[in-house]
Amino acid sequence: MQKGQMKTIELQKAIIRIGNLLQMSFGQLGAIIIREQVSSGDGNLEIMIPGQKINAIFMICKINQFVDYTEVLKTNLTDFLNKISSVVHECAFRWDGWANKSDGNKYLITWKLPDLESHSNDAERNESLQEQRTEMADESLITAIKIVSEIRRASQFNIYFRKNQMVQRFGSMNRPYITFGLHLGWTIQGAIGSDNKIDACYLSPNLQIASRVEELTKTYDMQILLSEPLYNYMSLKARNTLRKIDVILMNTFVNQALQNQQEPMGLYTFDMSFNNQEISSIPEEHVVGDLIKLTKYETINIENFKNKGVDYMFTLDSDIVGL
Repeated sequence: MQKGQMKTIELQKAIIRIGNLLQMSFGQLGAIIIREQVSSGDGNLEIMIPGQKINAIFMICKINQFVDYTEVLKTNLTDFLNKISSVVHECAFRWDGWANKSDGNKYLITWKLPDLESHSNDAERNESLQEQRTEMADESLITAIKIVSEIRRASQFNIYFRKNQMVQRFGSMNRPYITFGLHLGWTIQGAIGSDNKIDACYLSPNLQIASRVEELTKTYDMQILLSEPLYNYMSLKARNTLRKIDVILMNTFVNQALQNQQEPMGLYTFDMSFNNQEISSIPEEHVVGDLIKLTKYETINIENFKNKGVDYMFTLDSDIVGL
């Protein structure tokens, strides 16, 4: 191989590595934002351009008792958090979620919803797009349930919770406790910053609502809470696993003038009982976040269901049905 060709190959590899690092730093949606707003015609940084309005599902995941972990684990905290992040991100990735932001004890996972074609006469096309939205709504709930389940059975946390200081602080608790708030709505995605620092941001009252829903998990002593707008997008099988626990007044922006008013909004939860005794061991080939069949469905080929959405999970999966 000629020297010039070798340099070209090395340059291509370097570009791929930079691209991967960009995605890891900003998240998948963030990488798209930065790519679009940095890649101007002359290759210069260009952030003084409008953002883009999209519709998305927001999932806020919060690690509870974070201050306690910080005080007890000290320098081991980063390794502990990376193990949690691995489970959160792998479950999200398995169910088409985009890990966009980690902020100490919080994670933001999003699903970008396809836009319906309001001026199109193609009813079949819009029906297909609506089905995609329903599938993503189901996937957001599946992701939250799978994160809880995978962390509960993850042996890599044993080494931390066996420490004397951890036992004294947390007692019989032997796994991180994560709470979830889910909501959907519009957001403006764009790059915010300067020539010195740039961040991919999502600017929307709907993101704030998702964060507020997560905060309410403490009030209601629930691990997973989601809003009525998201519930309304879900399949019937997904809805049947949820329970309405309250109707609250939530600040919303009701028109293009961004007039703020309080609107009633239902809150739904997925009840966690942890009474499933059926699964004694996890299959060796199990991928984090993936289906674990109930025993009575072991012989069923799920490939027959995959082209019909993801609602089969609410019938076949041991984590979902068992919880």
